[in-house]
Amino acid sequence: MTILVSGGTGYVGQALIQRFTEKKIRYKILSRSSSNYQKGIYHADFSKNSFDESALEDVHTVINLNGANIGEKRWSASRKQTLRDSRIAHTEFLIDKIKKYKPSVNKLISCSAIGYYGDTGETFVSETSKNGSDFMSELCRDWENASLSIGVEKCTIFRIGLVLGTNSSFEKKLRPSKWFRIVPLFGGGQQYISWIHIDDLVKLMYLAINDLPSGIYNAVSKTPIRLNQYFDKAIKSPKMAIPIPPGLVKMILGEMSDVVLNSYRVSPQKIILNNIQHNGIPKLK
Repeated sequence: MTILVSGGTGYVGQALIQRFTEKKIRYKILSRSSSNYQKGIYHADFSKNSFDESALEDVHTVINLNGANIGEKRWSASRKQTLRDSRIAHTEFLIDKIKKYKPSVNKLISCSAIGYYGDTGETFVSETSKNGSDFMSELCRDWENASLSIGVEKCTIFRIGLVLGTNSSFEKKLRPSKWFRIVPLFGGGQQYISWIHIDDLVKLMYLAINDLPSGIYNAVSKTPIRLNQYFDKAIKSPKMAIPIPPGLVKMILGEMSDVVLNSYRVSPQKIILNNIQHNGIPKLK
């Protein structure tokens, strides 16, 4: 059995590849770089309709982790298009190649995000809840529809929460908070964050290969937490909390401020029903 990972060089992809290496599972990585068969790298570039079809030889499952970083830049019109293309156009391209070169692939494991639900406020939402109406909600909806085009029975989608772990993007941005003991409470800090430990996300994706039924899952812990409470758990030292008014956050980040101001109170209902346990909040390193 061979697993093909698209987006295998990112934070989640590297952790997943490490798990496959430990379990002695054969894998291949799709990359825009030239194919390097000795390193298990196979070329693919949706923008040029370029694909090394040998990437799909002997492949049982495809894991699609592609997507430009949501919080890297302000959401200009061109940046929004990049965010959509790196998810939707890439997924459509990948599925087209699967159907053309390896229609016998058993499963596609793909990603989405809890941004699907929009700002949930104080309300708990689950996998059956409706999607929101902001940019992130529409992006996630279209991303999921692209993944499902392979066939519902073959597709598992994880709506991923904030990924926490050593050297995660979120941790890197917040390290100064630990060093200087100054905590930025965006919008006051009462909004919920629904999070998942990197080890748990890798575990879920690993289980999805053979053990989890196809479908859509909220990849979050059972305990969403308010932003100010998160800092209390993650930083065990005296600190100064500085509330940052929503208007100032919006002025600095523009529409991307939704990412830090929205409240995401999300339940992993289907994961709970499958009796999957989760780790606690990791401390900032």
